[in-house]
Amino acid sequence: MPLQIRADYFKLVSKSAIDLTSVNQIDNINYGDIVLQCTNGFPFNAVLQGYILNEQEQIIDSLFNVPGNVIKEGTVDINNIVIQANYTELKINLTQPKLQNLKQCKFIKFVSQFNLPPQPPDIKLLESYNLDLILSLDVNYKARKNNHVKAT
Repeated sequence: MPLQIRADYFKLVSKSAIDLTSVNQIDNINYGDIVLQCTNGFPFNAVLQGYILNEQEQIIDSLFNVPGNVIKEGTVDINNIVIQANYTELKINLTQPKLQNLKQCKFIKFVSQFNLPPQPPDIKLLESYNLDLILSLDVNYKARKNNHVKAT
């Protein structure tokens, strides 16, 4: 069912329990990036932020760097109908401090703000609109060699 709205922006907030405290593989990451590949078919951009929360649900770090956390809106025609989705790639740099904070993670809170154009016209949200996200990891990882001694 199509929806028509008029606003400057709207926000979606969600929190997920993601316990990384016992994920020992984090210790083997030297550096790298979490890569979010985004194809936005909506007529507005999205500003993403994720917060790493400890077990008391206090924020101990953010995931995305500002301003590198914006997913570009789809291209629209004169009627504000999306005629082409746009691709954006966001990266979360996995520095050693960020990796140490991830090791304390019990929850992640995601805040997505969708910004409409200035002096927004009526925007129609069509069933054909979508936002495709692909999450991947690009890291330098310490591999450990097992030395097994064979008994004779």
